[in-house]
Amino acid sequence: MPTLSLTSNIDVTDKFLKKFSEFAAKELGKPESLIMVDYTHNSRLMFKGVLTKPCFLLRIDSLGNITPETNEIYSKAFSDLLTQELGIDYDSGYIIFNDPGKANYGYKSTTFESIPVP
Repeated sequence: MPTLSLTSNIDVTDKFLKKFSEFAAKELGKPESLIMVDYTHNSRLMFKGVLTKPCFLLRIDSLGNITPETNEIYSKAFSDLLTQELGIDYDSGYIIFNDPGKANYGYKSTTFESIPVP
């Protein structure tokens, strides 16, 4: 059920998106069969008032594993990946963490309130 929404002014390959999905499953401790990745290339994405510098916005929604302690670990891991794979500086984007709660996450025509969460 983790949903990762990545927006960047860097155009990425399908190979990167597959690696990103596998990486997310490993880092978040969830099966890849429940990972959803939403990627948007936005050539007009601007950070620090500069339009041409590589930057990103990453939103991670996940149930049961978003805490202040884990967010520090996730922030480093995902920042490292984006720096190594896409050349985006650590200080050129934001990561937003959210646990919407089981009742607010729909799946299989119900919510995770009614489904055991792995």
